[in-house]
Amino acid sequence: MIKNYSFNKDYLLNKEKERIAELLGVLLGDGYMHKTNYTIVISGSIDDFDYYIYHIIPIFNRLFNYFPRIKKDKRKNSYYLTISNKQIFNFFHIDLSLKRGKKDDIKIPDFILDNKET
Repeated sequence: MIKNYSFNKDYLLNKEKERIAELLGVLLGDGYMHKTNYTIVISGSIDDFDYYIYHIIPIFNRLFNYFPRIKKDKRKNSYYLTISNKQIFNFFHIDLSLKRGKKDDIKIPDFILDNKET
């Protein structure tokens, strides 16, 4: 059975700006877009476990109907989330202009910079 991960990107960019901005911040600070496949990885210290479980994973579920996998990296004493979904990857990569691989020349999307809410 194929799961449906459809989402309305116009709705997300208009009605869920705050949550999208938070995910962007987490991704730009602690994550990366894989160079060759459709995977997003977010890694953090052991202290970030509750934040991932009770905040970040529910945001992905709410916005994309998707539950990222969380795994412990015993070598680094940390946790990481993996999001392996082409539609979600392309939303961040194409619609929000995040680059694959090395994070250089970072561009904040206009919808965040133009946000007039306080």
